[in-house]
Amino acid sequence: METYSIISPDTPSNGIVYNSPHSGRYLPVEFLNQYEGQPIRLHQSGDSRMDDVIGGITSAGSCLFKNHYGRIYVDTNRDVREIDPACLKDSPRGLQFIRSEKVMRGFGVIPMKTFDGKDIYPEPGLTHDAARARLEEVYYPVHEALAALLEQARDRFGYYLLVDCHSMPSYRFMNSRLPSNRQADVVIGNNYDKSCSRKISRYVAQHFEEDGLSVRFNAPYAGGYNTVHYGVPDRKRHAIQIELNRNLYLNEEDLSLNGNFENLRDSITKLADKLNREIQSLLGIYTANSEK
Repeated sequence: METYSIISPDTPSNGIVYNSPHSGRYLPVEFLNQYEGQPIRLHQSGDSRMDDVIGGITSAGSCLFKNHYGRIYVDTNRDVREIDPACLKDSPRGLQFIRSEKVMRGFGVIPMKTFDGKDIYPEPGLTHDAARARLEEVYYPVHEALAALLEQARDRFGYYLLVDCHSMPSYRFMNSRLPSNRQADVVIGNNYDKSCSRKISRYVAQHFEEDGLSVRFNAPYAGGYNTVHYGVPDRKRHAIQIELNRNLYLNEEDLSLNGNFENLRDSITKLADKLNREIQSLLGIYTANSEK
């Protein structure tokens, strides 16, 4: 099983890479066999079909990177050290740990719980060797390839912009007590202006607002590991996270596409086209052609 795919235009025209780290569908048979619940609960923990939502962006001269493994197996939008040692069957050897808030909730680099807090493993379910093998199988190859793709873009165009694309469960699906009209359609995370140019962030927000969608910044999602790790604006390395309300394109119970999918896909493709035209201006990069 291939770990990831890179879909590139024949001739990239910008240094923008769209990433879908949580839309992977593949889960190994042995992983599924040890899970005692319904398999759809595992897939509901990911950003199902997000890679299809952003699938048109290559027409705008940008590259698309997507994971094939489900995020419930390995979450590549986490620090590799975000593992709870209490969830390992044997004594850890050679692994470092960060007991982050996400880890304590069961949502580390190797998740221990589904989206609704249910246990994935019937007991502390992984040996040290199994955890290491999973990281070597999925996590390290993904980040090695993504980092290389971003640096190639920066070498060629003088910058890169990583657009990390996600979807969030609706309040209705999560049985939240908060009314649905209080949830934004789009949450833009830029690590509180530390991972991406404010001009780019505002430009992206304005696009969605013009398409009739409500937008918030950094709440409740300020950006995960990818945004923080790859976003260093002072070095012309920009990263922004886009969270789309899942009910904009998906029937969350059975993960089938709903009637608004094409509209949302068109909106993302239109955003990619606009960024292709405006990115150099937004970054203050002027070439001989742009000055004419």
